[in-house]
Amino acid sequence: MLEDPNIQNLISWSNSAESFVMSPSNDFSKVLSSVLPRQEQLIVTDILAVSDVFHTGSPESPLWEFKHGNGNFKRGDLVGLLEPRNVESSALFSA
Repeated sequence: MLEDPNIQNLISWSNSAESFVMSPSNDFSKVLSSVLPRQEQLIVTDILAVSDVFHTGSPESPLWEFKHGNGNFKRGDLVGLLEPRNVESSALFSA
């Protein structure tokens, strides 16, 4: 998703390449549901909000920023992206 030039207006790497930014919108929801049809697939990734967009009172921010809890999710680091994220995801990947 992050490398798809057709949706760069919805989701893209941040300038640091260690996080990504997304635009919360109906269009993004449609794209995400086509890529991850099951919500559980996103839950086990250990992706965390960089800023507390859910509790600051301004979730209407034009861009939300997220990164991996262990710092594994970096642009160009395919090995880091494939490492198991946590116990639950390890079980899913080995099933």
